[in-house]
Amino acid sequence: MEDLHRGEKKGSSRNCTVRRSYKRAAFTLSQLEDEARRKSKMADGLTRPVSQSPAAKSTLSMGVITSYVIVVGVQGLYYTVSKVRIIRESNNSGISTYSLLLFVVLIVVVVVIIIVIVEVVVVVVVVVVVVVVVVVVVVVVVVVVVVVVNKSENSKTKSFKKPNDLQVYLYYWHDKKNFKNRLN
Repeated sequence: MEDLHRGEKKGSSRNCTVRRSYKRAAFTLSQLEDEARRKSKMADGLTRPVSQSPAAKSTLSMGVITSYVIVVGVQGLYYTVSKVRIIRESNNSGISTYSLLLFVVLIVVVVVIIIVIVEVVVVVVVVVVVVVVVVVVVVVVVVVVVVVVNKSENSKTKSFKKPNDLQVYLYYWHDKKNFKNRLN
């Protein structure tokens, strides 16, 4: 009887079966716990506000950077166009500053809509790069066109500039006879 009990304790088939079933149960339990953790993480990701998810945070930071780049670009464009506009004021023609700014604002609105709709970081980076390139190309093209048109108009028609008082005085001082004749 003792041998039988000893055999059962040491390595009986019943003991091995119980041990195996414990191992299986522990493995199944750990699998179930892992599955439960994964589902809770997924549910947490679904119930978490969009602004707290990592993709939304990176999209938000990219949106802030994009907005900063766009604001600086618009300010630079406005400065450039205002300087060019001052050069072209003598001809009373040329591209309006407001129409250019309206075009840039339209580009900004389209980019913001794309950033809001698409929340993938890679796409946002590509959109930012494309927008910066488009704005730079638009600025360069506008400046080149305005400068070329300005030069061609200046070469065709040289508008009469009203002389100032010093120029008039010096001109008539050198030619006193003509000055007296013109006064009479």
